[in-house]
Amino acid sequence: MKSPFDAQPSVTVAGGAAIGRNPASVGGRTPVVIASPGRLLSRTHVLVDVDENGRILVTDADSANGVELDMTPPVQLTPGVPCVIAPGTTLVLGDVRCTIRLV
Repeated sequence: MKSPFDAQPSVTVAGGAAIGRNPASVGGRTPVVIASPGRLLSRTHVLVDVDENGRILVTDADSANGVELDMTPPVQLTPGVPCVIAPGTTLVLGDVRCTIRLV
């Protein structure tokens, strides 16, 4: 039986990304579709940007099941409030995990 956290293909985007089951291109960000086996991922779940200093910013796009940073202890993001994360941080988005890296 497949786990809901089984690997999905990596995606590389230039600029910002809007990630979800069927994301809108919020603010010109590239929509990135992620399969959500249990449909716990919102249509547009999280926004990812890189600021002028090269920092990664993630913002919960007012998702139904929230965005959590996979660390000890886990950190739940506040919807609409950008959070700076380190490259390689894994996000828990409903029933999927997504690792954010800079390339």
